[in-house]
Amino acid sequence: MSDDVTTVAVVGAGTMGRGIAGLFLRAGHDVRIHDHLPGVAARWVDSLSADELRGDDGRVRATDVATLEELVQGAGLVVEVVAEDRAIKASVLRTVSEHAPAHCIIATNTSSFPIDELAEDCLRPERFLGMHFFNPADVIPGVEVIAGEATDPAVVERVSAWLTAAGKRPATVRSSPGFIANRLQMALFLEAVKCVEEGLVTAADLDTVVSTSFGFRLPFFGPFAIADMAGLDVYRSIFATLQQGFGDRFAAPDSLVALTDQGHYGLKTGRGFRAYAPDEGETLVAARDDAYARMNDLLSDS
Repeated sequence: MSDDVTTVAVVGAGTMGRGIAGLFLRAGHDVRIHDHLPGVAARWVDSLSADELRGDDGRVRATDVATLEELVQGAGLVVEVVAEDRAIKASVLRTVSEHAPAHCIIATNTSSFPIDELAEDCLRPERFLGMHFFNPADVIPGVEVIAGEATDPAVVERVSAWLTAAGKRPATVRSSPGFIANRLQMALFLEAVKCVEEGLVTAADLDTVVSTSFGFRLPFFGPFAIADMAGLDVYRSIFATLQQGFGDRFAAPDSLVALTDQGHYGLKTGRGFRAYAPDEGETLVAARDDAYARMNDLLSDS
């Protein structure tokens, strides 16, 4: 985000709002925060250390504000972090949009509502987008930057650049229900619940299975990289067994079938969902195994 964006306004002083406000404050921005419950925003400001609250020039950099109208005056960025309720978000976004400066970027931290729907409540949808943080917002590095159909691509680029500069690892995604992370997370949770309800495993043992097997890999590699390393032919065989047992919801995806039909099995053949240089496989596997060993040592010490 450009250097002229110095004031960030945060609507909502709950757990996520406080984390986002703290991130912006540590990134060097002035922060205003508002909550509809009296005293909540003020308590966050009061909790800041003297160094956090004031800049090198002694100027107060974080303030709580009583009204939305006052909150957004002169702001370069407004982040809506209110309850995950469609009507509440619509009301807040309309008020913010009506009173924010024309140059202001407005972002929502919604976890699931499509950005195109929420954009209907904004006067300038080209300057509106999703900025989905994960709890705790000031610690988890990932942020989904969600563009709506009307979002100006330059706004997406500026927000992503700003988040990167603040130490985050943003990923740009398109508007859809739940975006990417929650769509994947909820799909996993549904299957987890089914496994427990079917009597296959206890909830505690299922958590152990996830955290010590495929979940153990996820800090280092995403699903496509893991599939390429495991072998797409192996995945196709597993899908066939799952489809036989659970129906077409476990049918192998068309893209995987097409790759395996062409003999592209992943790392072992030099091409899967991505292409690999001739000497890349050995290096990647060595780095993978070293990362896994260090993670195992870390968990053993905790």
